[in-house]
Amino acid sequence: MLWSPDSVVTTNIPSIPSLYHDSAIKVFLKLKPVQDGMLQLRYKVKDSQTIVLEGSRRSEPIRSQDLELFVFDGIEDIDAETNKFNQSIIDDSVSELLNGYNVAIMAYGQNESGKTHAMFGRDGNDGLIQSTFKKLFTEILREEARNVDFTLSLSVVELCCEEIRDLLVLPDRRKPLKLRSDSNQSTLHIRDLSSVTVSSLSEVLSCLQKAKSNQNGDEKHMSRASVIIKLSINQRNNDEETVKVSTLQMIDLASSDKVDKASDPSLGTETVRKMNISMDAIDNVARSLAGSKLAVSNPRPPSSSHQIPYKDSTLTQLLREVIGGNYRTTVLLTCSTKMEDEGETLQSLNFGANMRLIKNSMCQNKSGFNTKKILDLVTKDFSIERANYISRIEQLQNEMTLIREKERQRDHTQSDVLVTENGRLKAQVDSLSQLLKSDGKDAKDEEHSKILETLMEKCENVIQLQMKLDNERSRTAHLTSELEFNVSREQALEAMNLKLLHQLQENEDELKQALAANFSLKQDLEKWQKLAATRLEKNESLESLLSVNNVGKHDDRNRRSSSSSAGSFMAQIEENSPLRKSSWFFGHSSTNSRAMRQVSVESVRSNTSQEIPRPKILRNGINLNAVSGEAESSNIK
Repeated sequence: MLWSPDSVVTTNIPSIPSLYHDSAIKVFLKLKPVQDGMLQLRYKVKDSQTIVLEGSRRSEPIRSQDLELFVFDGIEDIDAETNKFNQSIIDDSVSELLNGYNVAIMAYGQNESGKTHAMFGRDGNDGLIQSTFKKLFTEILREEARNVDFTLSLSVVELCCEEIRDLLVLPDRRKPLKLRSDSNQSTLHIRDLSSVTVSSLSEVLSCLQKAKSNQNGDEKHMSRASVIIKLSINQRNNDEETVKVSTLQMIDLASSDKVDKASDPSLGTETVRKMNISMDAIDNVARSLAGSKLAVSNPRPPSSSHQIPYKDSTLTQLLREVIGGNYRTTVLLTCSTKMEDEGETLQSLNFGANMRLIKNSMCQNKSGFNTKKILDLVTKDFSIERANYISRIEQLQNEMTLIREKERQRDHTQSDVLVTENGRLKAQVDSLSQLLKSDGKDAKDEEHSKILETLMEKCENVIQLQMKLDNERSRTAHLTSELEFNVSREQALEAMNLKLLHQLQENEDELKQALAANFSLKQDLEKWQKLAATRLEKNESLESLLSVNNVGKHDDRNRRSSSSSAGSFMAQIEENSPLRKSSWFFGHSSTNSRAMRQVSVESVRSNTSQEIPRPKILRNGINLNAVSGEAESSNIK
């Protein structure tokens, strides 16, 4: 089941400040067997991780390694099984990818060493790319059964002669692509690069086949081009309310051996330079990150350890995060075992040894939906970091204790030795002085010369001892400065730990405030629900009163019809009555009285019909129909 990134408002999903940790680049070696009749390079594979070259020495030592010995994370010899070798690379990569880490698999080797075949496969056999995608989609199906949604987008580019080409676009419709920097994230991206949303393995393989058909040139040209396949993965866990974003890059680098004009006269000087610049630049980056003193020697001058030459080529700028950045990188070296390729094979082994010394800085690209989930994840990360700081502080304290103890013992021993030696020399000088004084003028010149020689030797010994003492003092001062530096570093770590604890406390306070606000809102909601229920009951009572009043109207009309006839009869009596003329109450004619009564009845009736639905009249308990009836009866009387 796929989901669209547009269905989630990204501004409401704050990212979690994940912790970075070092991850060394893994390097695997794949050896290609020689054909019949060719001389084979003399080598020996030991314990599936070490290869020893037999013959002349061609490289400088790496740390404490021997000159002909190279250690990698895995070696596939010419008679080894390829499936097991590939599976060891794929399983770890797919697992880290689904955990929210960026993963890159990169192939490096000379021309005709089996590099491209190892990545893309041949003769119906899957390469690393197909096998990785199959494993990935198998795991995606399992995760979808656990209520996890995925969205995937694929892009494929080719880099040749410092030009970037989009392989998912037909050659006649391509636009020139350039690198652009992202000011928000301080990263580079390819402007106007097309990407395709994929949802199955068949769609991915179809896009790869399309990209292969869109490559320009012959096989020789393709061997000098680097192909980068980039798959962006967004996964949303609906149960845990988290989002993980990761990227998979499958990189088939150009051939590592140099191109010269003599091998292909049709190539221009500028074309040859651009073909070689990419692989030279990636080799310089590897040596610079590994460290000029610890890396393998190279005829080119080493780069500064403080400035990595990423900008020397377009390829190294594209792979800046892969080599030395936020990626879990695996390098596949493909080497020929032919004797004539000994130089290129050794160069590939040197590159792999340098890459294995590089440590990338990885972090989990994970974010949450709500504040509580974010705080839980942040608290977990801070707990891990705090435990790391505590263990580091304890380690530094132990080191400082050992250094102080050694310094104390060394100072005490040296002081005792120097005091003893100085006392002995002083006693000898005093004895010689007394001997010279006692002999006086009668002492022989020969004895004087011997005494002087002995004295000079002793003085030289004293001077040497004094020099040793000065050296030891300078060394003690140096160790004291190192000890002070360790103390300051310990204090900095403690301050950072306190700052992290303070941030954690603030996060806990914010969580408590959010929970209190949530409880208050819940109480207000219950109050309004009760108020709504009370109003509903009042509305029902009003409806029942309204129905009763409608029935009362019909009865009042009957009473008014009967009272009108009685009123006409009483009017005739009042006309003949002698009290009519003398009473001010009956000062009007019967016609006017009757009209007034009709008007008052109609006005009361209209007011009653208008005011009955109003809640105010019903709450006061006034029945206007009853009032109008009583008014008419009083008038009649």
